[in-house]
Amino acid sequence: MTGDELIYREYRVLCDKNAMIKKHINNGVLTLMAVFVLFVFSIILPRVPLVLPKPNNTDPPEELISFLYPDEMFDDLLTAWLSPGYTLRDLSQDYVIECVRDPQIWNEHYSKYIVLLSESGRKAIITYGYHRVYGNQKIHTVSIINDVLSKDDMERKIQEIEKNTTIATDDDWYPQLKEYSATGIADKTNLIRSIPVKEGSVIVRFKKCQNYSCQTMLDTNVSVNAYMYADSFFIPDNILFSDQACSYLDPNSFPLGTHLLLLLPVDKQ
Repeated sequence: MTGDELIYREYRVLCDKNAMIKKHINNGVLTLMAVFVLFVFSIILPRVPLVLPKPNNTDPPEELISFLYPDEMFDDLLTAWLSPGYTLRDLSQDYVIECVRDPQIWNEHYSKYIVLLSESGRKAIITYGYHRVYGNQKIHTVSIINDVLSKDDMERKIQEIEKNTTIATDDDWYPQLKEYSATGIADKTNLIRSIPVKEGSVIVRFKKCQNYSCQTMLDTNVSVNAYMYADSFFIPDNILFSDQACSYLDPNSFPLGTHLLLLLPVDKQ
């Protein structure tokens, strides 16, 4: 091999090394850029509102919903929504949102909600709305409805609870009512549970113990922060979902800044 050929060969080796170094540098830059984009995307995406189907307050959920879920997935949902910051975008990772209700057209204190169906016929009712950190699609409550009773049957149920419950706190009541979607909203003095019945809703009110009659309690171990049973009353659907809704429901009777879950008649069939 001549001297010129040797020089040329070393020159080509050097060029190949430089090309390889540039390739590794470019790959490294692209990798860093991809990581940065994914990082930014992971921060921005959860804050971008999910596009929901147009609210439909009239059609039965069975006509709007094409995906049915095993009951186990409803049990998982009851656990998942308790995670801080659980939003509709998180929900959409595992469930298809097809049925959206907007009862706020009748009263701003009503909750917007989503309906999911299980293979066994149970309904998951998911309320959502504004949160100062997570925007307008924060999930507020998840309720699983096994059955909707008639007004008379629910009032008998409440009478049984009153008769058999010595300590009339919400902690005693709720386990006996939760299968009927007894969704509650609370503030420092009140707790309101709304229970859908076929003809309307039964509203059960509790008062904070210190603002109620704790002296009448037989059990002196009741927490001063307990919500004590106050009363219950029935409101028919023809009032709840009509022009009379705003005037009939006294805003002073409900915790401020919260929304009450009142199921539309089409979701109680």
